[in-house]
Amino acid sequence: MALPRHPSLVAPHRRSRSEKGFALLITITLLAFLVLLLVSLASLTRVETQVASNSQSIAQARQNALLALNLALGELQKHAGPDQRVTARADVLPPPAANHTWATVPSAPPPAVQPTAAQYTAARSADTASINTYWRASRNRQWTGVWKNHQRDPFDPAAPKNFNPIPGHPSDDTLLTPAWLVSGNEEAATFSPDTTLTGLSITSQAADDTLTDSTGVTHRLLVGPRTTGAITPADLDRLVTAPQKEIRATNVPGTDGAPTLVGHYAWWVGDEGVKARANLIDHHAATATPEARRTRLQSAQRPAIEAMTTTGTDGLGATYPANSPDLLNIFNASQLTYLSPAAAFPAELKTRFHDLSVTSRGVLADTRNGGLKQDLSYLLGRPTLADFRTALQASYGNPAVAPSAVSNSLFSSVTTPYATLPPDVSSSAQKYSDGIFTNSATWEQLWSFANQGASIDASDTGTPRLQTRTQHGLSPLIMQSKLFYSLRIDGGTVWVDVQPVVVLANPYNVKLGPADYVVRFSGTQPRLRFGNSTDPTEYSLGASTTPGQIAIANVFTANTRFVLSSTGIEAGEALIFTISAADNPGLVDDRLTFDATSTTSVILKNDFDPLTAITINTNQALPGLVAGVTKTHAALTVGQSGMFTALYLDASGPNDPAKALQFTFAQYTVDPANGAGLFFLVDPISSGTRVGGGLMNFYNQPPGSAASTVPQQAPFYQVNYRALWVNYISNNSANNHPVEFARTYGKNGASAPVGSPFNPWLDAHHMRPSPGAATTRWGIVNRGENAAQDQSAPQTLTPLSVRSTDAGFQNFLYDLPRADRPLASLGQLQHFNTAGFITATSFLSQGSVAYNSGIVHTWQTNYPISNSYPQPRVVRDQLFFSSSNFGYHYDGSYLWNDIFWDRFYFSTYPQTGDFDFATDKLVNARYRPFRDLTTTPWDDETQFRGDARSAASNLLVEGAFNINSTSVEAWKAVFSSLKNVPVAAETATIAPYTRTLYPKSTSGSTGSGSGLNANAWNGFRDLTRDNIQALAEEMVLQIRKRGPFLSLSDFVNRRLTPPASDPHRMGLSGALQAAIDRVVNQRNDVTSPLNALTLTTVSNSFQENAYVLPNGLAGFPGYLLQADVLSALGPTLTARSDTFTIRTYGDSVNPATGTVTGRAWCEAVVQRLPDYVDPSLAATATPAANSTNAKFGRRFHIVSFRWLSPEDI
Repeated sequence: MALPRHPSLVAPHRRSRSEKGFALLITITLLAFLVLLLVSLASLTRVETQVASNSQSIAQARQNALLALNLALGELQKHAGPDQRVTARADVLPPPAANHTWATVPSAPPPAVQPTAAQYTAARSADTASINTYWRASRNRQWTGVWKNHQRDPFDPAAPKNFNPIPGHPSDDTLLTPAWLVSGNEEAATFSPDTTLTGLSITSQAADDTLTDSTGVTHRLLVGPRTTGAITPADLDRLVTAPQKEIRATNVPGTDGAPTLVGHYAWWVGDEGVKARANLIDHHAATATPEARRTRLQSAQRPAIEAMTTTGTDGLGATYPANSPDLLNIFNASQLTYLSPAAAFPAELKTRFHDLSVTSRGVLADTRNGGLKQDLSYLLGRPTLADFRTALQASYGNPAVAPSAVSNSLFSSVTTPYATLPPDVSSSAQKYSDGIFTNSATWEQLWSFANQGASIDASDTGTPRLQTRTQHGLSPLIMQSKLFYSLRIDGGTVWVDVQPVVVLANPYNVKLGPADYVVRFSGTQPRLRFGNSTDPTEYSLGASTTPGQIAIANVFTANTRFVLSSTGIEAGEALIFTISAADNPGLVDDRLTFDATSTTSVILKNDFDPLTAITINTNQALPGLVAGVTKTHAALTVGQSGMFTALYLDASGPNDPAKALQFTFAQYTVDPANGAGLFFLVDPISSGTRVGGGLMNFYNQPPGSAASTVPQQAPFYQVNYRALWVNYISNNSANNHPVEFARTYGKNGASAPVGSPFNPWLDAHHMRPSPGAATTRWGIVNRGENAAQDQSAPQTLTPLSVRSTDAGFQNFLYDLPRADRPLASLGQLQHFNTAGFITATSFLSQGSVAYNSGIVHTWQTNYPISNSYPQPRVVRDQLFFSSSNFGYHYDGSYLWNDIFWDRFYFSTYPQTGDFDFATDKLVNARYRPFRDLTTTPWDDETQFRGDARSAASNLLVEGAFNINSTSVEAWKAVFSSLKNVPVAAETATIAPYTRTLYPKSTSGSTGSGSGLNANAWNGFRDLTRDNIQALAEEMVLQIRKRGPFLSLSDFVNRRLTPPASDPHRMGLSGALQAAIDRVVNQRNDVTSPLNALTLTTVSNSFQENAYVLPNGLAGFPGYLLQADVLSALGPTLTARSDTFTIRTYGDSVNPATGTVTGRAWCEAVVQRLPDYVDPSLAATATPAANSTNAKFGRRFHIVSFRWLSPEDI
């Protein structure tokens, strides 16, 4: 039987071949996967090996970058750690003469034509362009230099210019070049920023290896286009490179053990203090109270970053979020971009990389003397004079004051070496060694000034008080004093009628409270002469004696006490006082009889009464026998002498030196009618009454004519307007004096129209706001519009016409601290009266040491502290001067600035009561604590007012600004710091600066620079954007001409240098005032003839013709002085920086091939702190010579760190 077929058995050979093929396919596939797996594993191994190698290279590069950071920090600590160091960018130094010549403007003194604003602008533009061209030629203008003072010569008072500071290397006394803080200069000053680079362009990248300097050294780009937004060749000076240095190692595997290149590094230290701080806000901006506004005006709360320039028409003003609270959350400049939605804002910020900072802070250190600054808020806040002296003595550590003395002069060789007296001048009668500072301003007066607010009540009324050796005074000034005469024949007897008129002015911005002032006239001796006709020749006018004449001393008023009974004088006003008919009993026919030989009191009140007079019976009969000869006529004549006027406060007698406020010693009588000092006060009379002329004293006013020769000084600056002695010249010389302060003028008898009840000149000099008013203009016009003082009718008032203006009725010349508004800035000390004090000896003993010392302080400038114009009676390169014609003088401004501007500051920390930084703000709100709350609680008052250095040891200055900054944009922001601060009647301000914190509430800034409106005298100056731009440019040029400044006093003061070696006129003012005068105080801003620049050279005039100021009104409240600016900006200025940004580069190199295998960049911000490197010494102490702390100073601390990518460069 046949078996059925099974499919599996049908074709056995075919089935076997199919199975074998499938197995082969599977095998091949598995082998392929295995090969792929092996290849993948091999590739992964190679990648991981490469990654590990790259990581190792980057790690090595980063280690090299950190090495560079450590080197940079070490160099910074070594060179900039001590207090007596200053820092600046490389372009603070002008290009060499081969590359730059300073533009010139006409500099001849008057009467030569003075430079115009256009000429200054052209010179400024040319200089700026030339300097920019130099640095844009691939040089490193952003390198940071460190200097110290290399002046080592002992001070020679006979040659103070030889003690001028000398900038030099901070660690090598053989070099006058700075230490440039870049790689390669660690061991020697090898690299300089003026070396040109090859290969640098706006397309340069961080990894470029093609940048070399002229010596062939490779440089690394550390600040490039991505950081600075550089897009054109003109932006090349924003880029920063640093020399690349090799890193070599020994015993590298695969080598012979010799030093082998394994990497490179480079580093650069950038100065943050020369930039304007961008993340500060004005905490008071939202508060509209007068006190909040005054705080903002008193101390700059923030730089106005919005004033910086960009490509937009309004600069950063259109995009920068000024005063946004979000600014307080910014810790890196790149974060600022998140605060504005404007698309252009990030790019705009990049262009300002070298101009703004968000990290800058400063230590309150003394770069001149070393050590932390001394807090005047603490010192002057001591409750008693004894406590003040003790604290001051402790702060100096030397006998600056004698605690047991009644008073202590501010001047001594301890307070400033410049107060050391030079040798006496043998030809001069006045000897320095006799005691030129005998009656000078005292520390006790300064304490009194700072605490004077206690005598000012809530209605801003101050109690008048004397200026004594321990007290700062408060009193009015005599602007005018007149005595006019008439002769009267009554019952056959000759009577002399006298009409006194006195004008008292209050120069302060507070009302003077009620007081009784006493005025005494003396000096001139009018003579009653007799004759028989009206022929003047009969009266022997030129003879000193004639038979039968009566000569009564003290201008016929003898010992009369003229009591000016004042109910108060409003701030800035001047009051007219005449005899009060109601307050003097016994008047008959408007006359009060008095005895010329005894003491009499006559009451004057604030009114103008031209008829009431005092009268004296001469007991001479007409007609009658005189010296045995019958005479029918009498005349009153005056000889060539001066009328002196003394002002007292509550004096019991007519001459009480202990109560003296002011003494006017006026020059000899001048009668322009005949050009002589001898004339008829009253023409001859035989019967009835004849009104005559008079004698007058005036404070000088600005020139009223372009032909004026007297005076030439600007009376609001070049003399002390509050002088206790108003001395017509500086000594006993009687020569014509173009800088006289006051003189006796005369009006002869012919000036009185026949039949007039009074001489119209009695009232002619009063320019009242309305008919019948008892106030008058003063300051701008003290002797009326007719400056010539001729005999013309008083209605003919030419050429100085201010009658149609509102100028001069209320003049706020001086500010006073208030109890609730204490001093906050050294700039405010310009209001301290440096006139010294009067004693009985100085007052009565003419020619004595005390007398001469009293007078010399009269001739100090009006606002000497914190200003810088020279004392015009001292030669430019000296601080003292004496001659036979000139007497002795000193330049107090220079001395006071040297005393205050480095050693001291005002913390504004309250000296009583509770204070917590967490909730309270200082007036100087940018002084902030920095220590951990656990070590220094913010509400622990003992940490901030324990002694004069406590506050400085625990505070840092937010946004401290380095005066050596060459950033025009940063200076614009700083000068605009008061932007939008409301002042008086204006709110939309740009850059308001005011002489006083209390301008008149209705005043403004319009026309304030002209002198011919009220704003010029009680308002403020508001600079325009164009002013700010030009001022910042000029400021930077002045810094380059004079800098780097080694201290704040070096910046504030002028330079002691003789004219022949002073092409930049640095001896005529400080850098800031020079910049202001070239931009703001333009001569033609003031109306002619007040801008007259006349010149008469006589034996006792200015020492230099160049001392004549831009116009005759210079110094008036609308004239911008550097102290006006420093009052607001000074608290945050510094001569050095304490915050720096360090950028470093590191790479790793294959030792076998020499190729770069890894690169790294990093950035750190470091901050100098008050604490020393060796913390065992307290921050308030002074390190011992050659100690670690003396060598390395105060410790730098890293406050932030980040790694950078090439795209960040």
